[in-house]
Amino acid sequence: KDIRKLVNDTCVSRPSRKRGCKNCQDNNRGEMCDHCFKCGQSGHLSRGCRLVKKTSEKTEEVGMSVSSVT
Repeated sequence: KDIRKLVNDTCVSRPSRKRGCKNCQDNNRGEMCDHCFKCGQSGHLSRGCRLVKKTSEKTEEVGMSVSSVT
């Protein structure tokens, strides 16, 4: 059998995901959603957000023990 036919017969396509946040989808602006999901500001996406990530106490403890070893 042709491998492409075999793949097409056995694979199930996934439904396409809607773009944008829930608020923009509700206002029919899903494709034009241009604000950050982390900080909510327009002009950049979450992957380019400069908002400092909050560290947990556990992470801080690990960081302290590692820095004291070096």
